[in-house]
Amino acid sequence: MSTNKPSGQVSFSTSAQPSGGRAKRVLFIVLGALVSLCVVCVVAAVLIIPPKRYPQQLLVFGEKGRAVGQLYHPTYISLDGQGNIYVADWNDGRINEFDPHGKYLRVIDLGSGTNILGLAVAPDGTIYISYDAVIHKLDAHGHETILSHADAKGDLLSDISGIALGADGSLAAADLSGDVLHFAKDGSVKVLLPRVYDLPSFSSRNELDPSMGSYDVQAGNADKNISVTVDGAGHIFALGWDNAVVIETDTQGNSLSKFGEPISFPGGWQRGRFNFPNSIVVDGFGRIYVGDSDAIQVFNAEHKYLFSIPISGGVDGMTMDSENNLYVIGAYPTQVIKLAALKP
Repeated sequence: MSTNKPSGQVSFSTSAQPSGGRAKRVLFIVLGALVSLCVVCVVAAVLIIPPKRYPQQLLVFGEKGRAVGQLYHPTYISLDGQGNIYVADWNDGRINEFDPHGKYLRVIDLGSGTNILGLAVAPDGTIYISYDAVIHKLDAHGHETILSHADAKGDLLSDISGIALGADGSLAAADLSGDVLHFAKDGSVKVLLPRVYDLPSFSSRNELDPSMGSYDVQAGNADKNISVTVDGAGHIFALGWDNAVVIETDTQGNSLSKFGEPISFPGGWQRGRFNFPNSIVVDGFGRIYVGDSDAIQVFNAEHKYLFSIPISGGVDGMTMDSENNLYVIGAYPTQVIKLAALKP
């Protein structure tokens, strides 16, 4: 028996998809999108956020104040061959000496109001201090010798700022005219790089660029216009406080390389850019450490950014011992921190 369908009636077959299957498909799509987004975020973080390392703290000491053994405005730090630690207050005229364990030993008092602009200590304990436009060399017996930079007429050209000793006993220095200098062991002086930095007179960068915001720095810090250090090969690294540029030269004045620039916004997120950098050291592996108000940025010998070392409150000064242990003057709180050497 056959049954005829009414004319005009369309017949078609359907198979309903279970609602649970659609839900699973939607869930897989959402999960895939989230995973893709996470991958993008991780890649962006690796590329943008500076990697950080946290060296072991071997020693922490010091507190703010003007009493015996206290640090009022510590800005410069150096070591002698016995591991004794010398810390200079830039505007208090005092250099405090501590033993390798942070115990107070003595103070060299240059008088209240003396603006110290540089400090370096030789292995034998000879101290080099920059103030009053010259470098004062004090030997272990307290005998003083003056090192200065003068023009052909004998006039001092400018205050000498950052200073650093080379392995051969020569002295690298910078002055507030933007020159990078070299004092040989025989006392002769050579201008390696004349006016390599343009150093305006100001007390905060936002006076030059209001877009940077309204954060000030103490006017006296403007004295620390150039920091210098010397690596194991005798190359001199100069760091501009305002223009945030590192320049490498040798004792003949050959410009070997340079890198760095100011940050475009505060916060420490920009690799290879600095926010008022005020200290520089080079370790035995050729890595370059630049300290500023955000952290310590570390670069390899080719100036490629490697990582940052966070310092709470920022950095006011640095030095390094022969074993690559890093000594840092922390700005807030005021203290000296010895960090263990980092392996390559």
